[in-house]
Amino acid sequence: MADTPVTEAHARERRRDGENLAILGAQTLAWAACLWSASQAPQPWLSVVVALPFCLFMQGVFSMMHESFHGHGHRHARVNYLMGWWATTLFGASTTLIRINHMGHHVRNRTRAERVDLVEPDESRLVKTAAYYLAVFGGIWLAAFVGSVLLALLPAAVARRLIASQSADARRGDGANTYAAAFADFTLADMRRMRREVAASALVWLAVAWVLGFTWYGVLTLYAAFALSWSSLQWIYHVRTPLDVVEGA
Repeated sequence: MADTPVTEAHARERRRDGENLAILGAQTLAWAACLWSASQAPQPWLSVVVALPFCLFMQGVFSMMHESFHGHGHRHARVNYLMGWWATTLFGASTTLIRINHMGHHVRNRTRAERVDLVEPDESRLVKTAAYYLAVFGGIWLAAFVGSVLLALLPAAVARRLIASQSADARRGDGANTYAAAFADFTLADMRRMRREVAASALVWLAVAWVLGFTWYGVLTLYAAFALSWSSLQWIYHVRTPLDVVEGA
């Protein structure tokens, strides 16, 4: 009888692992089906019809990314990482970049680096307002996509200088935003991993796009809609909350 709770706990973990894999598989099929449908539209503007379901289930793809970042996608670490990488490939970014930024968010939430809804005395209201609306109207997703590509192409020497510079800023308490502040958390091993992730994701995208016949307008329409819908939700949970890392969550 003493072994029963452990056995039941293991059974629950196995079920959760299986459920998460099944969900990710269903999300992958939905991703491919939506992009194929949008690409097959007789007129480019008709691809907009697929945008709503695409945006809805892609929020779930981000949820799967989030679970993997916290080690809850699968109990086996390698499988958990691969699930996170695959979900982030569908999302359109490097899993290492998003994971490090997200984990840093838990540390920096409502600190100066993430007070997006407040204008500090030494900040420009115009610049801060413009940056806020650019971010929530798709800029957060775009920064993740462009940042993944650019950082993957960054020479090792430049990466070392960037990490050293941001680490020095972090020690001084600087850091204008969470993306810049997060560079203090990166290592050269993370940068190398990002290169591998982006290269592998690019190969997946090229292969699937070729097999299913994705078109530029189908992909652009759906991801523009998703960038807007996803970005608009990223700060809404924290705006006007207490300026405290825990209480502001």
